[in-house]
Amino acid sequence: MKNQDLDFIINLIESGNNIYAKAIDNIDNQGLARELNEIIRIKEYAALQLRAHREPDSDVEEEDTPSYAIKAREWYTDTVKDVSFDKEKMYLKQLQMIEEKTLNEVSDVLRNAQPGDRQEVLFTVQEELISCQKKIANIAIID
Repeated sequence: MKNQDLDFIINLIESGNNIYAKAIDNIDNQGLARELNEIIRIKEYAALQLRAHREPDSDVEEEDTPSYAIKAREWYTDTVKDVSFDKEKMYLKQLQMIEEKTLNEVSDVLRNAQPGDRQEVLFTVQEELISCQKKIANIAIID
C-alpha cells in the first residue's frame, strides 16, 4: 500500500470533518451537535492512525488537497443550506453520503492491497468509520 493511498483516505476523512464542522455551526439542535462532535473525534483519531503508518518519504511531498467529490459536496451544502427548511436533515443526508464515499474508498484500497501492506490499520480504521456511519444512520432515523 502506498503512502498515496493512505494520504487519499486521510484527506477524505479531513474533508468530511470540515463538513461536519459546518453542520455543527449551522444547526440549532445541541444534542445533534454533540453527536457530530463525537464522530469528528473518532474520525480524527482514525486519520492519526493512518498518518502513523505512513512510510517516510524523502522525495515526495505530502499532498494536502481534499477529494474533488468532497469539495463539491461542501459547495453544494453551502448553497443548499440557505434554502433548506430542515437544515439538520439536509446535513445528515450529506454526512451519510460522505461516510459511504469514504468507506468505499477504504474498501477499494483494501481490495488492492498486498499481504503485509499495513492492512491491519486499514481494517481498524474501516471499523471506526463503519461505527460513524451507523451513528449517522441512527440519528437520521430518530429525527
